[in-house]
Amino acid sequence: MRIRRLIPLLTTLALLGAAPGTPRAAEDNDIIVGRLGGTSLKAAELRRLLSLMPPEARKQLGDSATELEKVVRSELVRRAVLAEARERSFDRKPEVQFMMERGRDQALISAYVQSQARTPEGFPSEEQIKTAYDANRQLLVQPAQFRLSRIMMLAPSNGDKTQVEAKGKQVADLAARLQRSPEDFAKVAREHSDHKATAAKGGEVGWVRENQLTKEARAEVAKLDKGAVTSVIRTRDGWHIIRLLDKADSRPRTLEESRPLLVNILRQRWLQEQEKVYLENMLRKATPQIEAAELERLQESMQQ
Repeated sequence: MRIRRLIPLLTTLALLGAAPGTPRAAEDNDIIVGRLGGTSLKAAELRRLLSLMPPEARKQLGDSATELEKVVRSELVRRAVLAEARERSFDRKPEVQFMMERGRDQALISAYVQSQARTPEGFPSEEQIKTAYDANRQLLVQPAQFRLSRIMMLAPSNGDKTQVEAKGKQVADLAARLQRSPEDFAKVAREHSDHKATAAKGGEVGWVRENQLTKEARAEVAKLDKGAVTSVIRTRDGWHIIRLLDKADSRPRTLEESRPLLVNILRQRWLQEQEKVYLENMLRKATPQIEAAELERLQESMQQ
């Protein structure tokens, strides 16, 4: 198997990769992990979504509350748009129904054909992994990482201007205080942060990759020395104050660090190639009968 550059699969692996299902607790069926308007996402539904991702992607989400929140936000927006489209009966348009049927059919074809393929034992080989690694070193980069603590204060849910301004002033005062006395950060986080999971740990989030931070947070964190505290970072949800506990510069990932990702990519590529071979073999076994005259009439009508 010739190893090519992996750029397309590096960007789509999270959607294409298959992985064993994640165990689900019965109580997850009732736990809501996010809401957007009238749309909600249950823990059991999130677990099912995560189970479709490759092991490395799930591990990264397990290690980063920030990145996991992004997945929840993205899924809530997707569901909200879907609900809006259905409410407006957009799914009943003939052309949309046809597109939906084609999409379902293609998913079934891919799943069926891939189920008929058996990944060869020992695939990919060590040589294939090494070749893929050498061909993609410039892509296999460990981004800069920051060990952070965070105080998050949510904006008033009713959007009252007076309350928003009062909360904003409170956050600004806290940020100014912590910039003078950063050693108080953990205490203040426990007392004031609305993000309960990290508040219980003094605001500590853990290690976060640079590309997991929002543009605004990344710009503020990049200015900090170890131990220092940002000014207030305003988001749609509210306000954030961040303390930089430690940092690690960007560096190339080693072969061992890249191995799980490369194995997943090479196996997925092999399955995609088997799907192509399967369809080509079907054409060889039974040649399609084309009604040339009818096809010509159709072509002529398309040119009018």
